[in-house]
Amino acid sequence: MNYKNTALSPADAPINRSNYSNRSIRFIISFSIIGLTFLFSFWKVFYFMINKWWTNDVYSYGFLIPFISLYLIWRKRNRLRNINIVPDYKWGVPILLTSISMLIIGEAGSILFIQEIALLLAIVGIIILNLGKAYMKALLFPVSYLALMLPLWESITEPLNFPFQNISAQGGVYILQILGIPAYRDSIYIHLPNIVLEVAKGCSGVNYLISVIAIGIPLSYLLITRLYKRFLLIGLAVLIAILSNSFRVAMIGVLSYFHISKVLHGPYHVLQALFVSVMGFIALFIGAWFLSDKRPYIAGASTNLFENKGMQSRSIFLTVGIFIITGTYLTFMQPVKIPLNEDLVLFPLTLNEWHGYKSKPVYGFKGMPMDEELSRTYIYPDGTEVNLYIGYLEKQGQGRELINYK
Repeated sequence: MNYKNTALSPADAPINRSNYSNRSIRFIISFSIIGLTFLFSFWKVFYFMINKWWTNDVYSYGFLIPFISLYLIWRKRNRLRNINIVPDYKWGVPILLTSISMLIIGEAGSILFIQEIALLLAIVGIIILNLGKAYMKALLFPVSYLALMLPLWESITEPLNFPFQNISAQGGVYILQILGIPAYRDSIYIHLPNIVLEVAKGCSGVNYLISVIAIGIPLSYLLITRLYKRFLLIGLAVLIAILSNSFRVAMIGVLSYFHISKVLHGPYHVLQALFVSVMGFIALFIGAWFLSDKRPYIAGASTNLFENKGMQSRSIFLTVGIFIITGTYLTFMQPVKIPLNEDLVLFPLTLNEWHGYKSKPVYGFKGMPMDEELSRTYIYPDGTEVNLYIGYLEKQGQGRELINYK
């Protein structure tokens, strides 16, 4: 018998499925622990964000953003599987500590905007510290997309409200005149023979354009390969949404002029400002149908995103430790209540020639419950009246701060 020396190439080497499975399980467990401690630190930020999504229809699309981001990550699973995990302490630790500092400062000052930015920065820090810069580069788009879930866009779009109110009023009057309805525009007011309509700030439609952009970005990314077509799709959808607000204003004018509906925004409130988002979404999906490359996505060979992904315990323990310490501090180190030395009722009723009596508040902080309140009216002998209001908070917190962006 002849014996021949043979060597197995890496491709022919037997695959240790058990080793792959163990590493996958470790990867999933590690990030689950990191995720739980991350939520422990940022639960208040998530609570206020979700509450905003639920109570304000301008931001109702926020519920979709995390799931869309996860889907975008899943689409990259083959690429991610081939990236080596190289924890980066040089950049990861400073970024994570910066986000924690911003979170604590935002909590102390009840500035939700800073806390929301800290949340995004913490996600970047987690990825770089535990997986490396190569992973962050691959996940840059899905992570950046998460910025659209933050309910901060109203403050950014505030300067656009009045111009868009004028545009909507002007467009609405033009449509009404085409339909033969006598209409006259005075700035944001539309004068009809039987009613005067105001295109209020909430009816400018500008805030609802954010939802159109938020859905348009991933839709164009998934279905269209050419960059100019992506911009074209989003631009056309935004333009149609803007024009639809003029149409909405005109239809309200028609309903009011002909007394068709007792409700200003039409039956079932179909002509509310949310109409802008709906028309924008319709434009997006129709536009995507025509502009898409019409090539179905083929995932290729079935792969496990978590396959063969080992992680360094040191970076995991460091991340988890930072979040546990931060969450514990924010949970138990609450601001100390500072009560008044004397009750406000003891404030004198007579001040020289001024005589006061209890009255209803003329001024005050609308919708903000105070720990102590005093409201009086003081009268001078010549009949001059002065209203006095004092409101006192024993401690401040999110939603109960004396100074905010409003």
